[in-house]
Amino acid sequence: MATYLDLFLTEQNRIIEEEFCKTFSEKYDLSLSFIHNNEAFTDGEIIVCDPQFGELYINEDALINIENYLKIPHKLSRNQWLALKVVTRFQTIHECLHILYTDFSIDFSKYPKCKNSKNKISALASISNIIEDAYIEAVGVSVYDNIEFYLRFGRVSQQFIPKYGDDIIEEYYFKINPSIKPYFEYKKYMILYVLYPFMTLPKVCSEAQKYIDFTKDLFTKATIQPTPELRYEYSKQIFDIILPIIPDDEKYDISDEKSFELFDKHTHNQYSDTKKSVKSQEVTRKLFSKLNGEKLDNENQINEKNLEILSLDILDFENEETKSWNNIESEDEVEYLYGDNFDISPFHGDIKIVVTKYGSNLNLKNGYNEIVKSNKSIINNYKSKISYIMQAQVDIREEKQIIGNGINSKNLAEHKKRFWYKINKGIDIPEISVLFLLDGSGSMLGERNRAVIETSIILHEVLYFQNIEHCFIEHRAIGLEPQIEINILKGLNDDEKFKYNLLKNNASDCNRDSLALVWAEKYLQENANCDHKIIIVLSDGIPYHPYDNYVPPISVQDLTNTVKKIEKRGIHIFAIALDNNDEKFETYHVLKEIYPQTISCTNLKTLPSKLFRIISKELENN
Repeated sequence: MATYLDLFLTEQNRIIEEEFCKTFSEKYDLSLSFIHNNEAFTDGEIIVCDPQFGELYINEDALINIENYLKIPHKLSRNQWLALKVVTRFQTIHECLHILYTDFSIDFSKYPKCKNSKNKISALASISNIIEDAYIEAVGVSVYDNIEFYLRFGRVSQQFIPKYGDDIIEEYYFKINPSIKPYFEYKKYMILYVLYPFMTLPKVCSEAQKYIDFTKDLFTKATIQPTPELRYEYSKQIFDIILPIIPDDEKYDISDEKSFELFDKHTHNQYSDTKKSVKSQEVTRKLFSKLNGEKLDNENQINEKNLEILSLDILDFENEETKSWNNIESEDEVEYLYGDNFDISPFHGDIKIVVTKYGSNLNLKNGYNEIVKSNKSIINNYKSKISYIMQAQVDIREEKQIIGNGINSKNLAEHKKRFWYKINKGIDIPEISVLFLLDGSGSMLGERNRAVIETSIILHEVLYFQNIEHCFIEHRAIGLEPQIEINILKGLNDDEKFKYNLLKNNASDCNRDSLALVWAEKYLQENANCDHKIIIVLSDGIPYHPYDNYVPPISVQDLTNTVKKIEKRGIHIFAIALDNNDEKFETYHVLKEIYPQTISCTNLKTLPSKLFRIISKELENN
């Protein structure tokens, strides 16, 4: 059955949110994208947000706590669609306010005291980000009377989202590199002090406390300055004061550090050459404190007007949900198997295999068609190349002819004297069945997952045009459970409308490739109509499933043995190693020891060409 997340992550819903952003930001060429990476940001031209931020939409306890804190009706905790909508709307409102009031032309690397240091540039950007976030939300509630609930919801939600292991990780880093502790404790304290005054402030080391005392008032004043120029001047003043505790680049790299509370870190790393004209706007009130930083009484109270606005918005959101459900054509089909159903090592005997055959979902049609449209030239190019290979001329010999090119001695006794054979030129149509096995583990999240979705759509459009049998299968293992998931995005004998499910390819948890491979082999043997069968594995790492300590080197050796068995049984396996964009080829070097035919892909833009090269060679050799 389609989930609320399936309904939400559709092109139709993305367009609805994009239109809201265009209207609110008064920028009508703005575009919006959904990601799943626990962050939201904008560069002034595009807004990127994560509806699944912190997995809040499925955390009923957290939602109830938020509703209780804000004194609003218990509706979000009872409806995942509404929760997804509100989580997304908070992010888009926040980023629209940046577009309205933030100057993206400020280049932090130009400040002389940064001296080409990545850490210093990052520290200055973080200071500016904290100030800008506080300012744009304060100016938001000062100027607009219909967004306060969303801004409050977004901030309050952070104290109820679980942050598993954060403290342990911090202490580990502080232990191996104690010199970084003052800066990180300072930064965390100031984020909470400025953006979350309703939360309990943490205890910090004496060195961090010294710089907190020096800069608290500067932060408070900075957040109410009416122009970006004035706010940036305060950022530089604060930066100058805390310079002594910013870690050296050689000791520790803070440039890629993410703070969960500062979810739009990338916004202020998006430098634009074009200076935007930003209006001067006075702040008359803040979300949770007075202008001087003092706490407000009943700072968590949502006023009656905002409650009325929320009620009307919820009615609109519920209508959108109804329309989305109406576009679901068929239900998902689920089958349950176990590892001991397959010819595989005893490691996998008790592992449950949940196979989901997705139903058709027209909510995904527009998003699919947009990807096809943006890749039209690539698709047409590969159609031509594959067509040329498939239409290669071959000699076709016709027996028992009255006249022809030669005599077949076996036919000399033929009473009608048809003992000649004739050679004609014809078209040989290669027959091949291709199964794409897609790594759905958490490490594929972000760019890799998006590249796989786009590449899958390109592949399908070309292969379907040439009537080449193919399917797309996603797999993952559930970290601490004896279970793997196999999702049939587009099956071998599916109707064309199921192609839209390629957009549902996702990334989470772990991977147990051996079990997924033997299932894929059985699926091909039972459903493919061609004798020549291949499996193409797309992966960015090695098998890892901590449930039963199925980790390297055991998992690697087991997968190697499984690949050898399947190859001996007649199915060729290829692997695409999705490496980082560097020269180490770490994934490739590991996977090539497992899969005899492994290709490295360090640039995701080349992924379609890598895959078509495999298919082309198989067609030529078939």
